[in-house]
Amino acid sequence: MVSFPSTESLTAKDFELLVKSWLEAESDDLCDFSASHLESMKGQDGEFTFDVTAKFCIFGGMKVQVVVECKKHSNPIKRELVQVLNEKKRSVGAHKAILVATAPFQSGAIEYAEKNGIGLVQIASSNVLFIKASRNRSAPLPRAIENVALQEPFVGLFYGMNPNGDLVFPQVLRRGMTHELGIFLRG
Repeated sequence: MVSFPSTESLTAKDFELLVKSWLEAESDDLCDFSASHLESMKGQDGEFTFDVTAKFCIFGGMKVQVVVECKKHSNPIKRELVQVLNEKKRSVGAHKAILVATAPFQSGAIEYAEKNGIGLVQIASSNVLFIKASRNRSAPLPRAIENVALQEPFVGLFYGMNPNGDLVFPQVLRRGMTHELGIFLRG
């Protein structure tokens, strides 16, 4: 099994900028694309600072706003964190939200994200396992991750919704390999 550096070595700023670079990698065919780091936004019930935001237009001018939270945790991500992000998304009027974490997601977090259209990304480290659609099942790292290990120190496993509304099995996410993220952004 391939070994990645520990996510503990990743600073909060580097973590957030890595995620921003993944969004920027999908910007080529999006009009008026911009991505920001640590943007403050006023919402209906307060002001929120998001780790990363992206804005772009689709369909000849419809503006889309994406908010992203990056969580450096050692314990599995609970449903409550995904719920809070969803409420912040609603408050500021964003269209999409993504939670990126250094820890795996609990099944309740994945189920809530699926029902509410929230994208989930787990940063891959040497002990990462990806979660299958059924509860409490995991499998070794996908071989595709092993193939990119020497190219980038960190990759992500992306859980998102496809255009049919079904949860996408975790897909490798890295610079130059952001197709699934692009589908989520445009869908």
